[in-house]
Amino acid sequence: YDPFIQQVANEQGMDPSLIKAVALVESGFNPKAVSPKGARGLMQLMPATAARYGVKDPHDPYQNLYAGTRHLRDLLIEFDGNLPLALAAYNAGSGAVRRSGGIPEYRETRDYVRKVTARLGRPVRRPVAEAAEPSRPTVERAPDGSIRISN
Repeated sequence: YDPFIQQVANEQGMDPSLIKAVALVESGFNPKAVSPKGARGLMQLMPATAARYGVKDPHDPYQNLYAGTRHLRDLLIEFDGNLPLALAAYNAGSGAVRRSGGIPEYRETRDYVRKVTARLGRPVRRPVAEAAEPSRPTVERAPDGSIRISN
């Protein structure tokens, strides 16, 4: 799925390695994956999220990658570029992150953040909530609206 990942990364101004890490952790790159809670496809989109981003077929790799990337981009904007919080929100929802004031105490969500960051080559050595200062990527917005994330 590298060509699709590169295309949506370019279209959304996102880092392709982040998209790839999320898809790997979410579905193991299985476009037909369906979770017990109803999340579907490569990026495991919930039906409401898929609908919000105009997905007609959540098992179509391009549509799923595009919507998942857009959703992740929106979460990065919502959480001021804080990658661990955006990943936690991707997994548990923005409301859960806001209610907890950080990464929720859900084991699944904490493991998810660790797994995705490890696949980026930036493993979290201690639980994010206990870190003295969370690792924050630099988020730059270009005049065309694209976002570039680096650390």
